[in-house]
Amino acid sequence: MYPNVYPEAHEKLMARTLTTAAVRNLRPTNRRRIIRDGGATSLYLVIQPSGRKSWMMRFRGPSGKVGKIVLGPVDLSGRRPSGEPPEIGEPLSLVAARQVAADVHSQRARKRDVVADHKARKHRQRAGIVDRAASTFDAVARTFVEEHMRGRVRRWREVAKALGFIYPPDGGEPVLARNGLAARWGDRDVASIDASDLHAVIEETRRNGIPGIPARAAGPNDSRARVMARALSSFFSWCVRNRRIEVKPTIHIPAQPRSRERVLTEAEIKAVWRAVDRVSARYAAVVKLLLLTGPRQPGNEFVFTAGNAPIGNYSDWKKKLNALTPGVASWCVHDLRRTAVTHMVEMGEQPHVVELCVNHAGGHRRGVAGVYNRAEMMDERRAALVRWAVHVRAIVSGRRRS
Repeated sequence: MYPNVYPEAHEKLMARTLTTAAVRNLRPTNRRRIIRDGGATSLYLVIQPSGRKSWMMRFRGPSGKVGKIVLGPVDLSGRRPSGEPPEIGEPLSLVAARQVAADVHSQRARKRDVVADHKARKHRQRAGIVDRAASTFDAVARTFVEEHMRGRVRRWREVAKALGFIYPPDGGEPVLARNGLAARWGDRDVASIDASDLHAVIEETRRNGIPGIPARAAGPNDSRARVMARALSSFFSWCVRNRRIEVKPTIHIPAQPRSRERVLTEAEIKAVWRAVDRVSARYAAVVKLLLLTGPRQPGNEFVFTAGNAPIGNYSDWKKKLNALTPGVASWCVHDLRRTAVTHMVEMGEQPHVVELCVNHAGGHRRGVAGVYNRAEMMDERRAALVRWAVHVRAIVSGRRRS
């Protein structure tokens, strides 16, 4: 039986040549056992009270200070591949531990500070673990949303949802959407996500909806695919700018559909105006206000509300309205904006005033003209909208012939 050595200062006196059988059969006690191997200089077998066994070397470094290196856990499997030199940190048999010990002494003979090198290597390994954790999709996407999007970009919540984060309306920490990208790709290094991954998730979004977010409408939808593609494009562009990745993967954004040209005639305006009150008072307010002013409020969630939430049921209301106006050709609510603009210009209103009325940066307020012409023209806008309202009143009252 090989003796126990306490304290460590007595180890040199108790060196014995270990065998594989002895290493296997030595048992733990309630104190750590440190047994010096007489078959290799400065090599020790360490047995913890838990029974875990490892190899250690102790010797004086160039400064004269005693240094210690943990070579690795004991390997008793006998399955080490032949032809590969053993290395510090991997499981080591008795033979492999002696080989590593011999290599350490060879480096010391060449004036290498083996202990310092080992500490530096351990530091790099720990730093590598931290770097990998910080470069995961979950960590990088959170940083992108918090530092680049939240409070700075108008529709930042939409982007956050596309990336898999759902922020509560009243603020606070986000939750992960179940099967959303942050949950699905959470532990992946962001640099490992390639164009094929992105194409697959954009196509999935087109067919089934944004991962982790219930789809509002069944069937393929190019619009939500564009939302996902733009969110990913913005995220990976930010990753490149902030040196999180070297090259942005290719992202195909589905084409925007051709601009609609539908404008309601005066007869159709009359039919819609008279029928919409029979559908819903809330929906009627939306339709009439859009027709009279053309407003577009993409950054304001609660222009029309039901209590503390935005109103919904638009699709159902529109179907009811269509049923009540069988003589009106197919149209969508956004066509009312185009209808207002078109009819106001046909009435003789100045195009640049109409563009201001509907907050549209068109040809008359774009480019150099838009940069230098900052006039609000509030009186002109008010007058134009009043004239348009009078015109609509005449249409819906039947005083005008369509």
